Amino acid sequence: MLSERQGSLIDYISKTYTNVVVFVQDNWLRLDFNKDGTVSIDDVRKAMHELYEFLKNYDYIEATTKIKSGVYEEAKRYIKSKEYREA
Repeated sequence: MLSERQGSLIDYISKTYTNVVVFVQDNWLRLDFNKDGTVSIDDVRKAMHELYEFLKNYDYIEATTKIKSGVYEEAKRYIKSKEYREA
């Protein structure tokens, strides 16, 4: 039940998302992303935009990592084949 784990949930959200203020009322949690004391549609829009940017950047980072790994593997194959030919 939410009421039993409410404290640990609030602690987790507060530690994980430092830019969020958590409001609790009964079984509802409200997240204030700009710390103005309210949860507005602008808060939701901003949060979704930040999530989108994060995911977009994550794709770039993942692609860059794959390219880097591919170049490294190709370099290893090249060096091994060159060593084999010189031996």
